Amino acid sequence: MTTETIDHVIEGGGPPTDAPPSRGAHYINITTGEQYLAKGIDSVDDWVLQEKGMSKAEADQAYQPRGNYATTQQLADGLADKVSVAQGMGLSSNDFTTGEKQKLAGLEGSHFRGTFLSLSALQAGATDPVPGDYADVDAGEGESVARYIWDDSDSEWVAQGGSAGPLTAAQIKTLYESNPDTNAFTDAEKQKLSDLTPGGGGGDDTLIEDFRNASHEALISRPATPPARLGQKCIQLDNNGTTCEWVAFLDYDDTTLSWARMVLPLRPWGIGTPLVYTTVLTAEMRAYAMHADEFTEEGKQSTLRLPALVPDTGQLWGDEILPHDGMPITLLNGSEHPWTVIFDPSVFWQSGYTIANVEAYGFDKLNVTVGQQGTDNREVVLTVPPRTSFWMDLTVWRAGTDVGYYLNASQLFLPFV
Repeated sequence: MTTETIDHVIEGGGPPTDAPPSRGAHYINITTGEQYLAKGIDSVDDWVLQEKGMSKAEADQAYQPRGNYATTQQLADGLADKVSVAQGMGLSSNDFTTGEKQKLAGLEGSHFRGTFLSLSALQAGATDPVPGDYADVDAGEGESVARYIWDDSDSEWVAQGGSAGPLTAAQIKTLYESNPDTNAFTDAEKQKLSDLTPGGGGGDDTLIEDFRNASHEALISRPATPPARLGQKCIQLDNNGTTCEWVAFLDYDDTTLSWARMVLPLRPWGIGTPLVYTTVLTAEMRAYAMHADEFTEEGKQSTLRLPALVPDTGQLWGDEILPHDGMPITLLNGSEHPWTVIFDPSVFWQSGYTIANVEAYGFDKLNVTVGQQGTDNREVVLTVPPRTSFWMDLTVWRAGTDVGYYLNASQLFLPFV
């Protein structure tokens, strides 16, 4: 639909109050002599006051439509940056990426160097050949096409088919591995697998020891079978279905494989020790766990006789109860009565020995009292309150005639039900 432009003049005694009747219409305010020019017909705002002495460029600018419209120049500038539509083409999210271009560049076709009239032309024209490159030589009509491939080991083009012998196994292997999309299993990768330690690359050589029907003293002994490799595991099945896990590590000399306990068999139930009980610890145990079950009707007394001292491989002390420093001791009192635990050094004690010091840390937070008793005050006594469980590290050392204890305790949070 088009709108006809009508040229006519309207007069009035003041500014215009109605929309113009047509584009290009003139309005004259007879009171002031002001003239208006219509740029539209939608509202009274389409009348544009003409300034006296206004130039043509100023009049054109004043005549531009009001609102968010682009000028003619702005429209031309915007169209200059547009993307032209090509026949049969359209915008898509399946963009051709750089990675895909590189994959295409590495396909077999990229190794074809072209067709040449002679071997000399091939040698001159195909510069910087790489393993896998090939080309055809066609001398012209009536001559058979000869296929040549690049022999990188001999740095020459070798004719294939009837004009040359077959590829050697080494040449075939080199050509195969030169292709970027073959995922070749190379000699270097094979050697890496061959260098892996047996059992360390996913093989399960975990040892299983069953102590479910053994006495509770056996439950804290190190595995009977020596470890075969660094990181090997041993799982000991404890009473009531609990387990104890060990892992092989290198001892202080960095060459001897030994077992180190990773998980202690912690359980507040089951068959406990008698009310008055004495056991002898050995260095082979490396750790010890003991409990007073919840059905105990009176306080218990347990004596742990410490093992004979051995030279300290860590060279921190003269002798110790264990060659690897402290022994982990776990005490679980699930009963309603106090439990007295005595550490007795009589196995290694000699006349003239004296207790130099007893260092105990963390016991006050557990309300566990630490005292001494016996001949020469050589026994260390712990009084464990009811419903208390904790883990401690026990070190006993001797330097000359001086004997010392080092005990460090941490609470265990176990439910006693």
